[in-house]
Amino acid sequence: MKKQHFKFTALCMLGLGMSQMALAETAQRQTLPSFQAKDIPAMCNAKIADVKKQLKTFENKPLKNETAAAPVLAEWDRIFASFEDFYGPIGLYSNVDPDEALRKAAEDCEIKISQFQTDVYQNPKLYQQIKKIKIADPIEAKFREDILEGFEKTGIQLSADKQARLKAIFDELAKIEQEYARNVRDNPEKLEFSPDELKGLPQSYIDGLKKNDKGNYLLGFEYPDYRPFMELADNDDARKRYQMAFTRRGGEKNLALLKQAMDLRYELAQLFGKSSYAEWVLQSRMAKNPETVNKFLADVHATVAPLEKKEVQTLREFKAQSLNIPVEQARIERWSEAYWSEKLRKAKYQVDQEQLRQYFPTQASQDWLFAISENLYGIKFKPAKVEVWQDEVEYYDVTDAKTGQLLGGLYMDKFPRKGKYGHAAVWGVYGGSSLTGRKPISALVTNFNRNGLNSDELETFVHEFGHALHGILSNTRF
Repeated sequence: MKKQHFKFTALCMLGLGMSQMALAETAQRQTLPSFQAKDIPAMCNAKIADVKKQLKTFENKPLKNETAAAPVLAEWDRIFASFEDFYGPIGLYSNVDPDEALRKAAEDCEIKISQFQTDVYQNPKLYQQIKKIKIADPIEAKFREDILEGFEKTGIQLSADKQARLKAIFDELAKIEQEYARNVRDNPEKLEFSPDELKGLPQSYIDGLKKNDKGNYLLGFEYPDYRPFMELADNDDARKRYQMAFTRRGGEKNLALLKQAMDLRYELAQLFGKSSYAEWVLQSRMAKNPETVNKFLADVHATVAPLEKKEVQTLREFKAQSLNIPVEQARIERWSEAYWSEKLRKAKYQVDQEQLRQYFPTQASQDWLFAISENLYGIKFKPAKVEVWQDEVEYYDVTDAKTGQLLGGLYMDKFPRKGKYGHAAVWGVYGGSSLTGRKPISALVTNFNRNGLNSDELETFVHEFGHALHGILSNTRF
């Protein structure tokens, strides 16, 4: 999953962050700063005030109709690139920093920036400044189009009353998203399993678990705990209990938040005269409308449904044969699909996902990805010691293999820990610009097993690494 950051060129209703530019060992390299939780509120307020001041100057510049776009767009880009230097890392740290107080301070700042964003894109003077310019090439045209779309999707064309309600909706949605994610990410719950319920799991897995004073094992909701259990634990009831808890890990609170978000999104769509949130959000995406999406999904379902039924039937027959029961009694439940799929792989193909870990050590897999990318794209990954948010985080300069020119920076945060984002994603923390010489920075965040990767995790690594390269190797004017 690629995490998009607030670029001020299109509407973003997700959590936003702020940061400060930090210059590293060379004049070229720009790295991410560190923060103290206590300092973030004042820094957040100060940076917003600074950008407001710059925008006031921007909106008061006397521009005539068909003013050349280049200097106007360059100034807009400069203002918000400097802002991204400030907010970008906080959008990352709110999800990965080990300090709970810092994560909370970053989230509070994100809300302020979200509110500020709405003010910017509901400002008619700024809107008119961008509308007046005359574009000279397709790049300027696209950038101008994206900026204007940001205004229009924030309700610049609506009445003052509707704009005020829209602002309140955006603010509330940003808070809901944060709380929803926090309820999943910071969930302290541990499930208790007896030694008998862990039968089928390798000793290396069991040795890594904590016990309580009753001698039972405690498992949380990190993927290195959950996935092997669902694939290998023989006890069907234990797998069911774990699967049910995992899918409900946000609890009733998140169900209520989801309902609130749905209601607010529907109201948002109504303010724009749309029948649904899907109709509103899709108008600026490739599909353009819900009908196209629904047709695509129906076509996909018609193609894959027979294959799905065939695969499920294969699992049922294999389960029936393994347990010596009639096929009619061999049900495949949500909590048993991974288990019987793994059993079938071992029996039919002699593939053992846990045994694969010894062939794909985590660091060696990373080195392999680096080598392939270096060969394909003519680049080099050079490790460098820079300040990071946690001791295991790695940083690499990405350079052109022929010229040695710095192309961008890559942070890698690979292993699970308490309070960290629980899936796999890439944050495009800083965007690049050929106009200013600004270098992009990506942060790859995963929750891999320290003892090596199975094939699914290796595939995830390759997928997310592609997102990181997409950001680092991009070469755009704005």
